Amino acid sequence: MRATIGLFVLLTCIVVGLAVRPTAQDQPPAPPGAAAQGQQPGGGRAAPPPPQNLKVLPKNWTRQQVQALMQTFVVSLGQQPPAPGSPAPPQGQGEGCLHCHARPAPDAAVPPGARGPQVDYASDANPNKDIARKMIQMVMAANDGFLKDMGDKAVPEKVSCFTCHRGDATAKPPMQPANGWGRGGFSLLPAGPPLPAGRGGL
Repeated sequence: MRATIGLFVLLTCIVVGLAVRPTAQDQPPAPPGAAAQGQQPGGGRAAPPPPQNLKVLPKNWTRQQVQALMQTFVVSLGQQPPAPGSPAPPQGQGEGCLHCHARPAPDAAVPPGARGPQVDYASDANPNKDIARKMIQMVMAANDGFLKDMGDKAVPEKVSCFTCHRGDATAKPPMQPANGWGRGGFSLLPAGPPLPAGRGGL
């Protein structure tokens, strides 16, 4: 008898629970712009939107792939933002993504929960972005062509942005050693390299 009563109480609780469970019609409407904020129905997060305005990088790359590559640019150019509480870096240094990308227009909407300086990644307003595209094309051409059969065949990419920039925040790699070429001179132009004073040809 007790087992029957217990079973009856259990079934009654299940039926009542199902009866008062809210349905889709009972759910409050999602706040405006929830889908744009990366929320899907049911509370899950939507996949981030694909990167926009890719002119050199493959257009089928995911946002995560583009972001991973961009972080190597930040390190290669020594543009890591300073740690909180650190003194401000000199002009043109420690800019992070803003070294090549633009800030959004002052009246642009700020995404909820956004942290740090806002960046308009798709904009071409920052002239450094076009320079970066030319540098990417140069590295691609070097790795895909001139250096393809050199060195370790198992390593398809021989050079990167770091090869020349070496994490130097001044962005422009040095054109010669700090103390000059000594007894040498560099030029691959048809006229040949300039010779140091008092030096004849070889």
